[in-house]
Amino acid sequence: MKKIIILLICLSGLSAYAQPFMLDQIVGIVGSKPIKLSDVENMYLQQRAQGFPMRGDMKCDIFEQLLTQKLLMNQAEVDSLVVEPSEVEMEMNRRMDMFIRQVGSQERLEQHFNKSIYEIRDDLRVMLHEQLMAQRMERTITENVKITPSEVRSFYNRMHRDSIPLINAQVQVAQIVVYPPYSDEVISNLRQNLLEMRRRVIEGERFSTLAVLYSECGSAMRGGDMDFVSRGDLDPEFAKAAWALKSPGDVSRIVVSKFGYHIIQLEERRGDQVRVRHILMTPKPNPEAVATATGRLDTIARLVRNDSLNWDVAALRFSQDENTRFNSGLMINPRDHSTL
Repeated sequence: MKKIIILLICLSGLSAYAQPFMLDQIVGIVGSKPIKLSDVENMYLQQRAQGFPMRGDMKCDIFEQLLTQKLLMNQAEVDSLVVEPSEVEMEMNRRMDMFIRQVGSQERLEQHFNKSIYEIRDDLRVMLHEQLMAQRMERTITENVKITPSEVRSFYNRMHRDSIPLINAQVQVAQIVVYPPYSDEVISNLRQNLLEMRRRVIEGERFSTLAVLYSECGSAMRGGDMDFVSRGDLDPEFAKAAWALKSPGDVSRIVVSKFGYHIIQLEERRGDQVRVRHILMTPKPNPEAVATATGRLDTIARLVRNDSLNWDVAALRFSQDENTRFNSGLMINPRDHSTL
């Protein structure tokens, strides 16, 4: 059996700034495979870009993950396991799209990593190849492992109370959504306001100024600037209107999306991405409409509590949220796309 030697050079306080003039540093060696300080830093930045909660000493946790990964990599090479380059590229493209969506734009991603997009992709390619190899090795090791529920219970009962890890509570949440109705007059007035803003832009006013003053989107303080986005990142109707704009400065007609009513101005095209500004306005229900929607939800809740109406049926029949009504109202965790 091949012996794998693990050399730990640093276990805590991992920081790229510990020695200001050091370009990189080996912090661990597994067999012949080094773990560099830059590996820890890159994974730390990736997890921040993905929105992972930063609890405790994350860099030490990442270091431990890399040690395990290097062990599995060593065994994968012994067993001649292979990960195809196409698999790595596919996963890298998926991760890059996710990072850009999380931070908001390619430029912000480059600022986050303090590297060009090409350097980020090169680093990620190497890291993903190792991760995929380690995952394949782990599946190979565990594929024939069978653990029964009674064995799990027995192991749990033998553990000392102080040794049982704490796991954060998780809940599944299901919802039934009813939106207050809007009068035709409210919609008409909103459209007139957007048409007036469109006219003012065409006649020479700055779109960004109007966006700061009137848009109800979080991008308003940036003049409605959404940075570069891909078509798949946008509401279909919004994307259709944005991609129909031909030249920088062109302004769309009124666009109705699931978020509300927009006008859009094209800033720039870059490959399969566009940079646009938009002004978002949403109709405001009157108090009577809110009371009507609240009363309807109270009735649905009362019927469900009294077992006169099944929750799944109620969600399908009455919920107006298209993202959850066909899934019994279950809300999706945007971080891992699970229902927990």
